[in-house]
Order: sequence, then C-alpha cells, then structure tokens
Amino acid sequence: MDRASFVWELRLWLILSAARRRRVVHHVELAEELAPLVDLPPARVEDLLHDALAEIERYESAAGRPMLTSLVVSSISGVVTDGYVACARSLGHQVDDSPEGRVAFWESQCQQVYACWAAPDGPAVTDEPDVAAAPAR
Repeated sequence: MDRASFVWELRLWLILSAARRRRVVHHVELAEELAPLVDLPPARVEDLLHDALAEIERYESAAGRPMLTSLVVSSISGVVTDGYVACARSLGHQVDDSPEGRVAFWESQCQQVYACWAAPDGPAVTDEPDVAAAPAR
C-alpha cells in the first residue's frame, strides 16, 4: 500500500470509527484496528502512524477543520503526546505548556472534532484529500 492510500485509510478510520462515535483511541489500539484494513502488521502500522497523523493534520488544518488527530492518544499515558502539541503549534494553535493547559486545549479540540464530524450536516468524507497539496510543516 502506498503512503497516500495509507493516510487516506487512516483518515477515514478516524472519522468513521472515532469522531462519529465520539471516542478517543490509543495508538496501539488504532494500529491493531487499522492493520487488517491496510494489509500490514500492527507493528508496521504503528511505525507509520506519526508521519501519517501529521500529514492528516496538515490537510485538516488547510480545510479549516479542528484537529482530527486529537482523538489519538498515547497508549502509555492516555493523553496526547508532545508530538501532538508540537504539531498543534506548528499549525498556529496557541497551547499553554502547563499540564492543565494542554488538557484544556486537547479537550476543546476533541469537542470541536465531534461537533464537526458527528453532525448530520458535517463535511463529506468521500472526497479523498490531496495530501500532496497539504501545506508542509
């Protein structure tokens, strides 16, 4: 499976299986659930997640939507990682560096994602993103 197809499948999974169901998912759980869809072992999927999530976030940001990747949390801590915060800042979000500030930003983004993707009149998921056209970080 090529990179663009992997990113597309991951984005669809996040929208259909997490955002519309109003849930967050751990990295490891995401890799295990996505693996059969992309015909890769879970360990390989987990290796690909970081860059793919960043790519999805650039696309979502360019489309003016909240951070879809807010729904993916660390399997160890159960909260978002430093990489998520760095990505948010690179996209122009102001994130307070205190633990409380990070949690408040993350919770706000999750609520915005749910409102966007779970709404009956939300964006269509059938339009494949042009990941090459997404702005570089």
